[in-house]
Amino acid sequence: MYKKSGSTWSVQTKTDSTELKAIDIGADTSAWVISVDETASDGNAIMRYFESKWQEVKGIKYPVKIAVDQYGKGWTVDMFGGVFSYNSFEWIP
Repeated sequence: MYKKSGSTWSVQTKTDSTELKAIDIGADTSAWVISVDETASDGNAIMRYFESKWQEVKGIKYPVKIAVDQYGKGWTVDMFGGVFSYNSFEWIP
């Protein structure tokens, strides 16, 4: 993944996993990803790029889709069809 700063692009540090399953970028430039993490007990890991670093956002088992609204709020769908939004503290169904 790359980040543009001025007229140059720089490689961003990768998430803990090497493969991304899904990615979305909001209008506020926030980025959310689902990374493949075969060691995680709850399936793939959800990560967000926040304050210049990647942070894992726990709380959803088996996420399969990710989206970001215009305010930078993450939304995800789990493998059972549940839809959740993140309110900066927890996932809300």
